[in-house]
Amino acid sequence: GYLLARNISVALNLIKLNSSRVANGDLSVQINMKRKDEIGDLSSAFDKMVKALSEADYQLHEYTEELKTKGEQIELNNQKTQESIRYAEVIQQASLPKKSEFTKVFNDSFITYLPKDIVSGDFYYFAQLDNNYVFGVFDCTGHGIPGGFMSVMGCVYLKNIILNQGVTEPSKILQLLDEGIVESLNQKDERRKSRDGMD
Repeated sequence: GYLLARNISVALNLIKLNSSRVANGDLSVQINMKRKDEIGDLSSAFDKMVKALSEADYQLHEYTEELKTKGEQIELNNQKTQESIRYAEVIQQASLPKKSEFTKVFNDSFITYLPKDIVSGDFYYFAQLDNNYVFGVFDCTGHGIPGGFMSVMGCVYLKNIILNQGVTEPSKILQLLDEGIVESLNQKDERRKSRDGMD
């Protein structure tokens, strides 16, 4: 009885010891008992469990590395996108009239321009042609980059209409601006989906 109890006790202590090693993160443990009894079955099940845990840990490590790589790529792409948007902001700001142009005409004046996004579909325009002053505030369809494109287009068209063509009548300016947008975006073609414009 003593020998039988000792035999069982040694086997169980080995399983217990290796269980502690697994609990501490060592997934290389294998007991490999060659017994044909219940303890042998327990040992075999333990070895299978550790092997499955080791494979799962390896896969988890691979997935983690893959996610880390993809996360770094997403971060890099996001950084490039942000840099592009920031540069688009510089371009948009350059297309807007300078504040000094207002203060020459309106001594006590200020401009509040607070885009919702970095670039905006909202813009203002100011020009002087002879003794005429033209001032406008515009709201383009779309926000962010699409709205920013529209606002830069609007500034370019207004400059052409007012300063190059010499038009100062508001209704004529708006008509020519609308025609320019429609033509630029090919909106006369029914297959085109763009219905962008500005108020």
